[in-house]
Amino acid sequence: MNKATGKVQYCVDLVAKLDEFRQQKLLCDITLVTAERAFPAHRNVLAAGCPYFNKLFTSDMKEKWTDCVDLSQMEVTANALGPLLTYFYTGTIEVTQSNAEELFISADYFFIPEVKLATSEWLVANINVSNCLYYSDLAERYNCAKLSRACRVFIDKHFHEVTQSQDFLRLGIEEITYMISSDDICVENEEAVYESLIAWISYNQGEREVYFPKLLACIRIGSMSHEYLQLQVITNSLVQRDSFCIKLVESAMKRDHSSGCLSPQNPRKCLQPEIDVVVAISGLIRSSETQSTSVRCYVPEEDNWFEMEHFPNQINWHGFAAYEIELYTVGGERNGMVSKALEKFDLETNRWETMSSMLKEVLFPAVAFLRKCLYVIGASRGHRGTLQIYIPSMNVWTLGTDLNVPREVTCAIGNGQFLYAIGGMRAGNGEYLNSAEKYDPEQDTWTSIAPMTHPRGGTCAVSYKSSIFVMGGEYNVRVALSTCEVYSITSDQWQSIASMHVPRYFAGATMVGKKIYVFGGVGGSNVDLEQRKIVDRYDIEQGVWNSDIIIPWEAKYLQCCSLRVKRDFLQGLQMVAS
Repeated sequence: MNKATGKVQYCVDLVAKLDEFRQQKLLCDITLVTAERAFPAHRNVLAAGCPYFNKLFTSDMKEKWTDCVDLSQMEVTANALGPLLTYFYTGTIEVTQSNAEELFISADYFFIPEVKLATSEWLVANINVSNCLYYSDLAERYNCAKLSRACRVFIDKHFHEVTQSQDFLRLGIEEITYMISSDDICVENEEAVYESLIAWISYNQGEREVYFPKLLACIRIGSMSHEYLQLQVITNSLVQRDSFCIKLVESAMKRDHSSGCLSPQNPRKCLQPEIDVVVAISGLIRSSETQSTSVRCYVPEEDNWFEMEHFPNQINWHGFAAYEIELYTVGGERNGMVSKALEKFDLETNRWETMSSMLKEVLFPAVAFLRKCLYVIGASRGHRGTLQIYIPSMNVWTLGTDLNVPREVTCAIGNGQFLYAIGGMRAGNGEYLNSAEKYDPEQDTWTSIAPMTHPRGGTCAVSYKSSIFVMGGEYNVRVALSTCEVYSITSDQWQSIASMHVPRYFAGATMVGKKIYVFGGVGGSNVDLEQRKIVDRYDIEQGVWNSDIIIPWEAKYLQCCSLRVKRDFLQGLQMVAS
C-alpha cells in the first residue's frame, strides 16, 4: 500500500469513526444547546474544527470548565448546528434551501469562512425577485461583499419587478436612496423610477414626506418627457408643497431639446443613446524609446480617438474580431514568437482575459465570427490550409475541413450562413490569388466561388447585406493596391468599384452605418508615411471614397471592428492627441 494513500485513508476513517461516536453519544464531553435541542460532541474536535470553540475552550471563560455551552440566546439554530457539526467532524456540508440562510448566519458567528463562502454561493445562485432585498440586507449585516454585489446586480436588472414587492415599500431611507440613485438600474424609462418613488412615499406618507425633496433630486428628471412632467409631476401635491421641488421640475421643463441643451444629470446607462465606435488594435510599434501595443477606439460622429486598456503583451501580425461586447485577439507574433494564444477583452469589465489556446499557432491569420463561433483560417509559415473553430460559450477549439486551396495572408469574412476565404498567396510559389471559396458550417465543406477581377493578398473586407466589399491588398512584393471590388452573394459575381485614395494592404476595415472605413495598413514602396495615416471612407449609397480623416499615429498592421455602445463607455478614456 502506498504510504501517502494509506495515511489519507486512515484520516478519513478516523474522522468518520469520531462522527459515528458523536451520533451514538459515545465519549462525548460537551453538549451544545440551542433553543430547539441539545447536541453532544467532543471538545477536541470542536476546538480543532472551529476557531470560535478553540477560543472558548482554551481561554479563561466559564465554558472551559463546564460540560455545556448554551447557544439558545444566539443566532444559532438547530437547523444550522446539525450540518455544522457534520462539517467539523468530516469536512463536508450540505447546503439546502431549508438551511442556507441559517448556515450563512451561523458560519459568520463561528468564524468559518469556508462554510460562509459555500452558503453565500448557494444564496447567490438562488436570488430572485421575492428575496433579493432580504438577501441584500443579509449581506450587509453579515459583511458578505460577494452576496451584496450579486443582489445589487439583480436588483438593478429587475428594478421594475422588485419595486412591486412589499419588501421594497418597507425599505428604509438609506436603502431607497441608494437604489434609485444607481446608474445601472434597467428601466424602460425614467418615469418608472419616479413612480416607484411615489409608491414608496405613499406607503407611509406621514413619516416619509419629509424625504421627498432629497429623493426627487435622485430622479433623472431631465430624462423624462415634457408631457409627463407637465401632467404627472409638476401637478403632484408632494411637488407643489416644496419650492425646491417646483424649481427642479420647472427647470427640467424649460429645457429646449431641439437646441441640444441637456440635463446636468446623465441618463441611466440603460437610457443613454448608443453610439458607433471603432476599436482598433495596432501591431507592435517600435521606436528608440518604447515597445508597446495600443488599443484605441474611434468615434466617427466626433472624429476623435480615445485610449483604451492596452493589450498586456507585445503583439503583431495577429487576428482581431468582435462578438457582441467581447473583443478577441488571435495568434500572431508575441514577444518575437509565433503564438496560438487567444485573449478576450470584455467592454463591461474593461479587462483582458486569456482563453483556451488554439490547436495550432498562426501568423497573419484571417479571422471572422459566424453564428456565435470564431473561425481562424490561413496563416504564414505553416497551417495555411487549416480551419480552426472556437466556441466562446464552451471556451473550446475544434478543427474544421481544410481549405481547398491553402492560402497565406488571406482574408476571412462571414455573411449569413457562410464563411468566405478571399484571395491571399498560394503556399509554396508565392503566387497571388484571385480565387475565393466559401465554408458551410452545417456541412463542414468548402466550395469555390467566382474569382475576383484582380489577384490580391493581405486584403481587407466587410460584409453588407448580400454583398462583400474587398479593398486594397498586395499584388506584388511590397506593392499595394488601391483598387476595390464587390461580390454579390446572390449572383456569384464580382464587380469593380471606385478605388481608394491610398493603396494599402494589411489594413483594418469595418462598417459603420452605410459607410466603410479603412484604417492603416502597409503602403509598400508606392506610399509614404503621411499617406498611410489617411482613413479612406466609402459611402455605399453614393459610391465614392472620402479621405478627410487622419489617424494621429503610424499604424501599419492595424486590425479593427465596430461596435454600438452606450455613450458612458467613453467616460474616463483619455483622448488621443491630434
